[in-house]
Amino acid sequence: MPDLLAKHAVVIGAGMGGLAAAKGVAPYFEKVFVLDRDALPEGPAARAGTPQARHAHALLAGGQKALEALFPGIELDLVNAGAVAVRGGRDITLDGPGPEPLPRRDLGFDLLCMSRALIECVCRRSLMKEPNIELCSRSRVTELVSSPDHSRVAAVRFEQDQGEPQTLAADLVVDASGRGAPTLSFLEKTGSPKPKRRNRDQYRVRNRHLRNPPRPAGGVDGRRAVPDPSAYAARRIASADGGRQMDRFP
Repeated sequence: MPDLLAKHAVVIGAGMGGLAAAKGVAPYFEKVFVLDRDALPEGPAARAGTPQARHAHALLAGGQKALEALFPGIELDLVNAGAVAVRGGRDITLDGPGPEPLPRRDLGFDLLCMSRALIECVCRRSLMKEPNIELCSRSRVTELVSSPDHSRVAAVRFEQDQGEPQTLAADLVVDASGRGAPTLSFLEKTGSPKPKRRNRDQYRVRNRHLRNPPRPAGGVDGRRAVPDPSAYAARRIASADGGRQMDRFP
């Protein structure tokens, strides 16, 4: 077991970034608190803090391998929870700008198709088994408290529902809130330089959930269409948990 580095770590946000961060730092701290403003659901349900979770997502092989290293046994847990295992290169076709799809071939590894809500749910359940990790739902972070010399974050101030503000002393703070609002506010208050902002072209996508029909022999579990490789948007339809297909399209 690794040596402890300090007493308290605080992770802001219980999305995939926050869940993975909490698991990664847990062996090095006596206690890890994960704060999220939402009421975290018990099952794989959508929540206000992750509106994009209703869209089709893709867990690539590298991410799947990294999660398995952080959460040993998670691949089996995901399959048992309803994720659909597909063979890379064989069970999902890729349509390019040409008239014919790319050839199907077995690439030698499996991918898991599922909703973001399912993978977050399975990761949350894994964290709840860790004795030194505490998931705090309905906990809205209001401020990162500076040390007296403004050299670091010393504490996190938050509110639970309509209760009185609470403060957690922190030796490490991970801001996985999404847009980084707590960190940006802290940098402004302490007169620290802010990171440069980069603007990306905006585009809209739509999403629908379809009943998943039985796959015929030789059929596929999904299709990804990239009519213009230079564009961000692509259509993706794939099997997912809950006996459905998730269709994401521009």
